[in-house]
Amino acid sequence: MALRYPIKVLVLDDDPVQISVIEGFLKDDKDYDVVSFSEPKAALEFMNKEDVNIVLLDIHLESKMGDDVLREINKISKRIDTVIVSATKQMTIFQACYRLGASGFLIKPIVKENLISELEKIRHNLVCWDDVFAEFMTNRKK
Repeated sequence: MALRYPIKVLVLDDDPVQISVIEGFLKDDKDYDVVSFSEPKAALEFMNKEDVNIVLLDIHLESKMGDDVLREINKISKRIDTVIVSATKQMTIFQACYRLGASGFLIKPIVKENLISELEKIRHNLVCWDDVFAEFMTNRKK
């Protein structure tokens, strides 16, 4: 596994204002390349073709529930870290997404510091794994 920079972040939210807020928070951050979608079908098609590291997933989409989308993301790759974004504070939703492997949660309205903190936790984990694989490959060649 060779981690590519910038890290690809896919935003899936049916609220254009929310998408703009997230894109605005990350526009000057060179560690992240943000691509946004308002429809799950288009986002999933993109993920099938392109490497995506992190998904910021709205749990309440008009066309589909976020936990259903998370199941479909898991079919594409178990290595896509998904952060659930929600205005609700219902424990059952968070538990369901946790069981499906969600990497984190953000409550709307999103605060920039909280978003960056979630992304940095995931980025740190990705870098650590990348280092492990690189060391393994180096030792394997010896």
